[in-house]
Amino acid sequence: MDKILVSPDGDVTITNDGATILERMHVDHQVAKLMVELSSSQDDEIGDGTTGVVVLAGSLLEQAEKLLARGIHPVRIAEGYEKAADVAMYVCYIVVCLLYFHTLILKRISHCQPVFFVQ
Repeated sequence: MDKILVSPDGDVTITNDGATILERMHVDHQVAKLMVELSSSQDDEIGDGTTGVVVLAGSLLEQAEKLLARGIHPVRIAEGYEKAADVAMYVCYIVVCLLYFHTLILKRISHCQPVFFVQ
């Protein structure tokens, strides 16, 4: 859905790009600035998915806030997120390997000639 952005000097921008929207916002809060940097970095590296990374990061921060409220130390939360990232990367690796081997098997099967048994 397109958004209309109006700058203080009256310039109008119409966009549905999350990176553009965040780029045009004037933020003072340090975490908000990090979110803008995250979006910009995603846009520079991949060119897409800017809104998704900000939503994901926001969800992680929201959960971290709940853990902090329960008295869990920030370092422990960060360690937990790092372990979760390691597990996610491992699962992605396994999925890629399974898809690769599945593709190899399908290629082998497609090259086989049908065998008919005669009695």
